[in-house]
Amino acid sequence: MVKASDFRKAVNENFLSTRDDESKEFAWDFAYYLANSFDHGNDLLHPKMSERMYREIFITPVIRSLFRKKNTDLDLFFGEVSLYASAEDADLKKNDAEERSSGRKIDVVWATKPPKVEFAIGEVSGPPNQRQHSHFFTDKIKIGKMLKIMLNRIVRVYGGNSSIFSLLKLYGLQIYGKCFQY
Repeated sequence: MVKASDFRKAVNENFLSTRDDESKEFAWDFAYYLANSFDHGNDLLHPKMSERMYREIFITPVIRSLFRKKNTDLDLFFGEVSLYASAEDADLKKNDAEERSSGRKIDVVWATKPPKVEFAIGEVSGPPNQRQHSHFFTDKIKIGKMLKIMLNRIVRVYGGNSSIFSLLKLYGLQIYGKCFQY
């Protein structure tokens, strides 16, 4: 077991030496934010931590910092965000007299700046200290369905043929326990 102070010392000693290598920089930025979380007294393994608190105090700052160099090209949305493609998809089936839908909710959405094209989503499946396989499994299915909705919107808006879509990559990130899955 590594103490928080030892972890902070290792991060401080190696942090500046990683600035020349992008892959090392990415990993050490993650370690740096993890150490900062410990420094601020955020016990990520607290037994009463909720999924929302985990997302707000750790996941959101980490993702925001890891993509900080791309902020001119990307929009990042956090915290039970309605997927634009999902809302548009649900609204297509309604007539003018019916209320519009905000779509299904997801924890993180990556989209290009206008024209808005969502290309990646993320879902936090509970806090890191709790394992609940049914929550993990339903979130995994939710990510798959949302990716399909995103792809359908791209087909509907931009058209094209199957050879072009075989080159397209959409990403779904699931954070469960202490694991990241994509």
